[in-house]
Amino acid sequence: LGASQQFGASGPIGLGVGQDAKDATHYITDAGQDGLSLPDRDYYLSTDPKLVAVRNQYRGYTVKMLGLAGLPDPDGTAGRILDLETKLAQASWTNVQNRDATATYNKFTLADAAGATGIDWAAYLDAAAIHQPDLVIDQPPYFKALGQLLGSVPMDTWKQYLKWHLIQDHRSEEHTSELQSHHD
Repeated sequence: LGASQQFGASGPIGLGVGQDAKDATHYITDAGQDGLSLPDRDYYLSTDPKLVAVRNQYRGYTVKMLGLAGLPDPDGTAGRILDLETKLAQASWTNVQNRDATATYNKFTLADAAGATGIDWAAYLDAAAIHQPDLVIDQPPYFKALGQLLGSVPMDTWKQYLKWHLIQDHRSEEHTSELQSHHD
């Protein structure tokens, strides 16, 4: 997962290096929740009929794109991807929570971050070619849930999910417009 950060592939961790919000003289690595194909958690969790319809359209779009990519069992794979993204959405913070600058600034050493989340941050950042002793985790509960999902969701499902995100990252403009029309 970490190595994919070097070429900008999307996945369950949004990673960047920027100015430390509490010490402008230093740069720091920042990890935030990521990995949802739909705009935010509500698209996965809401029972609003419009958002349920968007979810169904998204699933159909996923089946179509996986089929065009020649991947086996596009229908079953789309279901597993939607299920995994729904689990990520359940752990994700709301847009309102994410606007709280105090709540989203959680500075950890890599060892403390690993203990708090169950993710080997030293290995992840090393694979991403980022070498810093500390990091800010925007949403610690999300990463704790992600750490659990990394251990409980089958590896084949993670591979399918990452392939799907790679397909989305490199889809044509025509397909981007089609997916955007599902969000409107």
